[in-house]
Amino acid sequence: MGEASTEDFLNVKQKLEDLLELSINHHPTEVEIERIDKKSILKGDIIVPKIQCLPNVEKSIHSCYNEHHMSYNFSNFLTKAKSIETWLQNEYQNIRTGRASTAFLDQVRVESYGEMVPLSNVASIGIEDAKCIRVSPWDGGLIKAIEKAVIVADLGVSTSVDEKGLRIIFPDLTGERRLQLAKQAKEKLEDARVSMRQERNAVNDDMNNQKKEGEMSEDDVSRSKKEFDKHMETGMSSLDALFAKKEKEITN
Repeated sequence: MGEASTEDFLNVKQKLEDLLELSINHHPTEVEIERIDKKSILKGDIIVPKIQCLPNVEKSIHSCYNEHHMSYNFSNFLTKAKSIETWLQNEYQNIRTGRASTAFLDQVRVESYGEMVPLSNVASIGIEDAKCIRVSPWDGGLIKAIEKAVIVADLGVSTSVDEKGLRIIFPDLTGERRLQLAKQAKEKLEDARVSMRQERNAVNDDMNNQKKEGEMSEDDVSRSKKEFDKHMETGMSSLDALFAKKEKEITN
């Protein structure tokens, strides 16, 4: 990550050589052309000695180099950060808050014609009221299988079968239970934050390795780490926001 392509290098090299040729044409005896290679461009230590003819040539050379500063590729980190956020969202969906939520049933699998399938594949699911979910199977013969699946999932809810299908009832939470659920949500947040810190360490190690190998200059790494701090802050803030929302659902 962060390495210039061959095409980028050749473009920079050609620009530098054009500038040097311009200088030579004016003062051919006063200029020595230092060999320009990929590593010197990447490190930022291109040296062109004895340029005394055109005052702006050296400045132009450095400007040319600056156009091709190496930036770290954060795409892999951003993908993993999003995965961590999605994981926390899914974990919070499985923490019952006392309010009916269809997402709470996402983990329920029903046996249908010899296969285990998601509940949503065999029935319509909707909110009947603040404490009840209505499950209406498309095949009435699956009502018992659906009821069994909900019980096996151990969601802490009660069920009631009627002619329309199944009612899933969410009992009121006690004060003690709310505290337990809030603690559980906090633990899930910390698990997610630990995963984010592990990804941060991996990125910092990779940047330092690229600097060691000459693929990024010290300035490139310094600049990329400042950018990375912003990515980390955004990622951690997203996790904290998910926790705050879940905590509010549990305690209210």
